[in-house]
Amino acid sequence: PASARVAVAARGLRAGEPLREEDIAWANRPVSDPADLFGAAAPPLGLASRAAIADGQPLRRRQLQTPLLVKRGAEARIVARQDGVEVNAAGEALDNGHQGETIRVRNLSSGKVIRGRVGPGGEIEPLD
Repeated sequence: PASARVAVAARGLRAGEPLREEDIAWANRPVSDPADLFGAAAPPLGLASRAAIADGQPLRRRQLQTPLLVKRGAEARIVARQDGVEVNAAGEALDNGHQGETIRVRNLSSGKVIRGRVGPGGEIEPLD
């Protein structure tokens, strides 16, 4: 099979741990499914593994996901933005959420349950 320089684990990685630059090494490995691997142009920084990954093991797209930013039952910050105005409210997450996912959140002051999209910092942008 063909080989290519791909991202591998620079050390043993725990499940759910977001990847930092020092967690990624580069090595020549046989490639049977190039779409599942990461090349130097697109390293998997910030993604988290679904399960533990051994030192030197190739980092595969199907093994990685965006990290869990919002945990069910935890406090969540609801942030509504419109025309340069930002309104914040305290909420309780009713679902777990990764970046970009839609989850349910209870507004703690009104008690109303809304749907919102999880932003990069874990804030919830209302959709309702």
